[in-house]
Amino acid sequence: MSLADPTRDHPLFRSFWQAGFESASHINGQGARVDMLGATQHVKQADADYARLPGMGIRVAREGIPWPVVEPQGAYDFSSVQPIMAAAAAHDVQERLP
Repeated sequence: MSLADPTRDHPLFRSFWQAGFESASHINGQGARVDMLGATQHVKQADADYARLPGMGIRVAREGIPWPVVEPQGAYDFSSVQPIMAAAAAHDVQERLP
């Protein structure tokens, strides 16, 4: 009987370490919407953020989708997410499961 690592030949993620970009968009105790993507400027600097990861051995990133931006009135608009996905792809960083 072998207890071989099932992820050895087909790993779920491309690296052990993963980056994560905060994307909270909930309403806080004062009734104001939290916009962490705006506060960190990740959307504006996504290309630079993703460019740094491979040099640190990070090939995977967790991204959140800010639903108040993507679905403000019941219709989906993913245009705000596209630059982030493009940055991840340009720097060969896995942003979703294979």
